[in-house]
Amino acid sequence: MSILNRPTLVVNKTWYPIYVETVKDSVGRCYGEGALIIDAISDSMERYDWDTWVDLSYLDGLGGYQGIRATRDNVIRAPEVIQLIDYNKIPNRKVKLNKWNLMIRDGFSCQYTGRRLRPFEADMDHVIPKSRGGSTSWTNLVLSDKGINREKGNRTPTEAGLTLRKKPVRPVWHPLYTRHLSRIPESWMKFLGDSEAVLSLRERSENL
Repeated sequence: MSILNRPTLVVNKTWYPIYVETVKDSVGRCYGEGALIIDAISDSMERYDWDTWVDLSYLDGLGGYQGIRATRDNVIRAPEVIQLIDYNKIPNRKVKLNKWNLMIRDGFSCQYTGRRLRPFEADMDHVIPKSRGGSTSWTNLVLSDKGINREKGNRTPTEAGLTLRKKPVRPVWHPLYTRHLSRIPESWMKFLGDSEAVLSLRERSENL
């Protein structure tokens, strides 16, 4: 994948993650002075405007980070997290119901056996079969091993001798539902996991 098509996490003015966009889009946003780049690898999580970030990237030799070639001799570190300067809201969005998002909700695991599944091994199973009035909805769909789903057939879990590991619910919106990600960058975890440092930054921002 081209470095320009890799994902960047976007947080709002009060440090809440709100969506994911490409490195190309985030660079354009920062260059246009609509956002700052957060050095999310460091504990200080300093913020930089585009020109300062470019200068720092040249000076630190990238240190193993992914880079964007600006000229023949110069490479700029690709932003992994950026912060919008003026936007202070949290989008009220619904999660689109599809197989990938169901996999995210169910932790990539069969909801009957707990086995970790790859996409080609997984089915979207109707807990109450469609032929028996079951709806195609978040509350009636679970991730299932294809073999288990075939054995279950036109039966309820109880009739098939199966037990759901947890009740299916509509997921709360989260940035990870906005883009198909093969892995989550380590630098995102302090934002997605509500680390102490980010919680402190949020509290200070909200009290301004």
